[in-house]
Amino acid sequence: MKNSEAKKSVIEKTLSIIAWFIFIIALLTALLSIFASFSSEKNGKEIFGVKFLIVASDSMSKSPISENEQVFFDAGDVIIIKTTKDNTNFKVGDVITFVSYNPDSYGKTLTHKIKEVNYSSSGKLIGYTTYGINTGKNDKVSVSPDTIIGVYSGKIPKLGNILAYLKTPAGYYLSILTPSVLLIIFFSINVGRYFGKKEALTEQTTVNTSQKITNLQIRVAVLEKEIKTSRATTKQIEQNKDISQTETTTTEELAFAIANASRTTFVQRFLRLDEKVKQYFDNLHNELCSYKKVHDRLSNKCMSYRVGRKLLAKITVRGKTLKLHLALDVSAFNKNVYHQNNLSSVKTYQEVPFTVKVKSERAKKNALKLIESLMSKNGAVKNQKYKQTNQIEILKNKTTNFKENTL
Repeated sequence: MKNSEAKKSVIEKTLSIIAWFIFIIALLTALLSIFASFSSEKNGKEIFGVKFLIVASDSMSKSPISENEQVFFDAGDVIIIKTTKDNTNFKVGDVITFVSYNPDSYGKTLTHKIKEVNYSSSGKLIGYTTYGINTGKNDKVSVSPDTIIGVYSGKIPKLGNILAYLKTPAGYYLSILTPSVLLIIFFSINVGRYFGKKEALTEQTTVNTSQKITNLQIRVAVLEKEIKTSRATTKQIEQNKDISQTETTTTEELAFAIANASRTTFVQRFLRLDEKVKQYFDNLHNELCSYKKVHDRLSNKCMSYRVGRKLLAKITVRGKTLKLHLALDVSAFNKNVYHQNNLSSVKTYQEVPFTVKVKSERAKKNALKLIESLMSKNGAVKNQKYKQTNQIEILKNKTTNFKENTL
């Protein structure tokens, strides 16, 4: 009898260990899935001033010429980037993350080491000369301070390979199914152990019926009541669990859809526009760039136009609509003519709150008038040597599915 009870105790402890092991695996899988949603080979999402980027190449890995380097990382690692606001105080040896304007890697997110800090003859900071330690070769284009995202803070080796897989369709469904199946197994084992205890207790009372009949009747009555209660409770738990799993799946599917939608680049959205609207963009772009000292910058979200560090305008695409955002006073123009909106409450557009939709020939002509007013206000003059470019063809030639790799 003692041997039988000892065996049951061992089995019960083993099942308990297995159940909790399964629960921990399910929890870790869920946490990895959440972490994967915040990491990227691209710019990544910021969490408390930090971004997690997946390394896509070995340009910063150790090689015979970089054996003494203190900071290095390999493809498949996750690097931790601390975002910065003031990008003028970096020094030689710092490892920075920036958006590349190098023709060979245009638009990609790079993380390289600073070799030189470049100043003009007047002592003004021009930019930084960077390089990958694997080859030691300098990047072709100097890094402007306004293209810098942040500075390298640390790494998690090889975690990027796992996170990259979880971001694929197969990895996404695995990250949902695995925790769900494991949790079902966990609860099944615990429910089985619960009823196993009840059955063992019932058998024990049956063996002792000849000794204490009165006590047995009382205990049986109590047991029956407990069993009914436990069955009702178990049924409620199962129902709540099913509802919880359905809600979790729905939430995760919605988050996945939003995440995929947010990955659509400006170029991809632009190429979906009607041909007339594309031509409107070409007209507006060339008009903005025809003024002296105006330089344009293409990003994932928009095309922006600056004079020095001052932001004058942005062009964005929402659905099939082209939007022009200008650094003008919204209240200074007749709304019945321009139909402008005020986006000053949106952080992204605080510098360029004056927003109009450009989806007709008349709207385009009004937009050109607004650009003229903007340039006049800022004292900008036309560049008589400016030659118009075909921005439609330029954007078509850019890959619509390019990845901003961290090199």
